[in-house]
Amino acid sequence: MGFCRRHLLYASLGFAIAGPGVAGATVLEKRQSQEIAQLKAKIAELESARAGSKAQTQARPADTTKTVQARSPSSPKGGANTAQSFFLRKSVIDFSTMLNPYSATFLGQGATISWADDYLAGTNTLQVQGYSSYLFRGDGSGALAYYGVGPFAYVSGKIAYPFKPSTERSAAQVGLDAFFAFQGIGGLDAYNLGITPYYQTDFRGGGRIYGVTAVAEPFVHSLYLGGRNIEFDAVLSPYWRIIPEVDLVRIDDAGLTNFASKTTYGLVGTTIQANAILFENNTSVPDWLCGRVGLQASYQYLWSISRADPISNFHAEVDYNLGANDEHSQSCKGGEATIRPGSKTTLALTYDDGIDKVLFSRNRKLGMTLGLQF
Repeated sequence: MGFCRRHLLYASLGFAIAGPGVAGATVLEKRQSQEIAQLKAKIAELESARAGSKAQTQARPADTTKTVQARSPSSPKGGANTAQSFFLRKSVIDFSTMLNPYSATFLGQGATISWADDYLAGTNTLQVQGYSSYLFRGDGSGALAYYGVGPFAYVSGKIAYPFKPSTERSAAQVGLDAFFAFQGIGGLDAYNLGITPYYQTDFRGGGRIYGVTAVAEPFVHSLYLGGRNIEFDAVLSPYWRIIPEVDLVRIDDAGLTNFASKTTYGLVGTTIQANAILFENNTSVPDWLCGRVGLQASYQYLWSISRADPISNFHAEVDYNLGANDEHSQSCKGGEATIRPGSKTTLALTYDDGIDKVLFSRNRKLGMTLGLQF
């Protein structure tokens, strides 16, 4: 501010010197000398005030470290950061965390894996769910702030040994991610859009399904929609998400899913998700509790536009971060709350009740899963 005022004063000084005058040279020079002296005194006063304000701010760091660290839920135009290209998440629902992993105001879920040895049935079962993507990101123009395009692979389901087709349900997809981040639209802070065409089979290679999924996510930071505030000494850091979705699926061979072969499905709906982090950047709790516990509850409802039954699914989980994760909490011992993306390993207690839209299978289960996010 002092820099701008100084140039404004010098501009005023230049106008005073260059302006026309009617007095003689001696009188004009005397008046200009007085004006120069006054302006120099004013500049010195402003610079002194600025220096005092800066010193006062540096002398009171505790006053600033307790304020809410409001972060924009989406990077500014020209903010596409290409330092990370490979991502591992749980599903395409977390596409915003792949498109903009450096926002830090929202968190994703990692790929999960579990294994069971059924002594009564005499089978070993491996169950996985994971979404991997390699994105090439760049800056856009106009309302398009930045984008990300690249291949992806998604797996969900279980495989048993020996093979039991009556109980195995699985899907394996490969396709193309096309993610876009928009800003300045309809009063929203940001609006992300993802389009993912794919080919799907199953873990045994027997299915043949073609589809495209379109997902979107609005961000309104003042409403905690899409992202939270990063705070010091927080007890609960909540935020919520709305992810509209459209799915078009052609099933030539249902494989190890519960879809009917030779059919076409169309689904439209949304997922509403509530999230929270406990004790984020909280110096009053031990490190093993600071920012390590995450809570989530989500409900997905998809109407059928092809006269099939609607799909709904409820998911809840409590997860604990097993490592020192920058993404959850950086300032457990005080200092500046700088949040950076990174890998994390979590142990989660989960509950699911509903229909899996990829497998078209009904689930009602309580489980413990190991998750890995990158």
